Amino acid sequence: MNAYVDASVVLRFVLGQRNRLAEWEEIESLVVSPLVQVECLRTLDRARLREGVPPEEVAARREAVFRLLEEAQIVDVTKALLDRASQPLATPLGTLDAIHLATAQAWREAADPGLVLATHDAALALAGRSSGLRVIGVGPTKSTGPDTLRLRERVSRLQSVRGPTAESLPRRRPGTRRRGAPRKAKPPARAGL
Repeated sequence: MNAYVDASVVLRFVLGQRNRLAEWEEIESLVVSPLVQVECLRTLDRARLREGVPPEEVAARREAVFRLLEEAQIVDVTKALLDRASQPLATPLGTLDAIHLATAQAWREAADPGLVLATHDAALALAGRSSGLRVIGVGPTKSTGPDTLRLRERVSRLQSVRGPTAESLPRRRPGTRRRGAPRKAKPPARAGL
């Protein structure tokens, strides 16, 4: 399965939280917006400043974000994507989530008709379903809201549950596939859609 992944999915994985994406191991190819890096690193910095998370913990989590994103196809945010994100939607959606949705839709149309949207954000999941995307990470009626609003809860779990560090993440060279994954031609890593 190929999945467009938002920051909520990456953060739960990097922070070692409960209720991580159940389908994580089934994902053969990650597609992300550069917004994911910004959102993840800002969340980790807030944890350091507001909650006193030790710098060593923050550094390990930041490195894990960078290693995970090295494995992903990064879709540049272009004027065309911003124009698309500006259009009316069937459901209410914030600015960053609208950009995530527009990016996933554009990648699906241009490169991968089977792309799924992976998110733990209920509003983005609803908007994704409304636009015809298959969504994983949030059930059809389950509302978990965006992870970035639950910083205090996440940080307290970070202290007690040690998630993956950069050293424990699977190592693959860029362009290689996971064991058992079918061979498939990939679009360019930085596509300007």
